[in-house]
Amino acid sequence: MATIVTGQRRHKIDIEYRTSGNPETSGVAESWATLYRGLWAFIEVLRGEEKVIAMQTQAQLTHRLNLRFHPGIKPSMRVKFGGRYFNIMAPPINIDERNSEMELMCGEVVYG
Repeated sequence: MATIVTGQRRHKIDIEYRTSGNPETSGVAESWATLYRGLWAFIEVLRGEEKVIAMQTQAQLTHRLNLRFHPGIKPSMRVKFGGRYFNIMAPPINIDERNSEMELMCGEVVYG
């Protein structure tokens, strides 16, 4: 991917991390806290697919986010974009290993 210029990063995002339980394993409701707030990112939709699960339509979208480098972001975290949430699917990519920009590969599940 070509280098993104600052003006293309027009989407404001937050990076969140889980602070407590996973209801699937512990029965405790999930709780999230913000690690980084108000980061500017370029969001690109890479792929979309749709499935019907238990008579409900579910769309899976894959996104690539490009943003300035921020340390400590892990695949166990998520991205909040407005009222939407993207799961980080892989370790962040430190573009050219220069600690100046990074990419996040994310998945979004949409029910409807």
